[in-house]
Amino acid sequence: MTTEPKSTEIKELLPCPFCGGEGETKFVPHGIRVICSSCGSCGVLKQKAEEADYCWNTRHNPKKENL
Repeated sequence: MTTEPKSTEIKELLPCPFCGGEGETKFVPHGIRVICSSCGSCGVLKQKAEEADYCWNTRHNPKKENL
């Protein structure tokens, strides 16, 4: 179960788990997309910016599993 963000404030985006690049928020016709500005290999698409930021910042991180 995913918990909805409690605030409409846009949070700072965490780095991409694959390349360490910066997350970038893009407004597209069907919602808000957060995608890596460097590799573009992962991203999220939501209807609200705060939901997209929350999902980007809480997504699965394969690098943490290999520690």
